[in-house]
Amino acid sequence: QVERLRAIYEIPHATYEPSIFLWEVLRKSHARGFFLALSGGLDSCSVALIVYNMCCMLWKYINELKN
Repeated sequence: QVERLRAIYEIPHATYEPSIFLWEVLRKSHARGFFLALSGGLDSCSVALIVYNMCCMLWKYINELKN
């Protein structure tokens, strides 16, 4: 499943692999989500972007499964 996501969605920046990793952690842990504490700094911005990209990839994947 992860390989399929990698093959379909090529995100041209450094947040792609961490986004896939977060999805794997979420899926394997059977958690319902993440708690994202943001302080407003650059590191918080990076983490928020990684989570956003993970959500975008999954949204596209789910919509493709529906069609």
